[in-house]
Amino acid sequence: MTDEIALNPEYFFERREGEILQTLVHEMVYLWQEHFGKPGRRGYDNPEWARKMEGIGLMPSSTGKPGGKKSGGKVGDYVIAGGCFEKITAEV
Repeated sequence: MTDEIALNPEYFFERREGEILQTLVHEMVYLWQEHFGKPGRRGYDNPEWARKMEGIGLMPSSTGKPGGKKSGGKVGDYVIAGGCFEKITAEV
């Protein structure tokens, strides 16, 4: 058995490369948590997931902006200025 992360290619035409990578990394953190952490209930982004996101340079936020809740249902994210994700994707 193997894992798969599927992204809708129609999404690629509407977004910049950095946004696509951000979505991919967001999904990769779920996969990391499935193998090495303790996932929350279905549809719930828990504090462990939030810490990992922050650690790689994406700030979890229920609003997608500063000030949103870091965990819960339907949590998005935004790029942390000067964080690892921003530094690496700036090279792309």
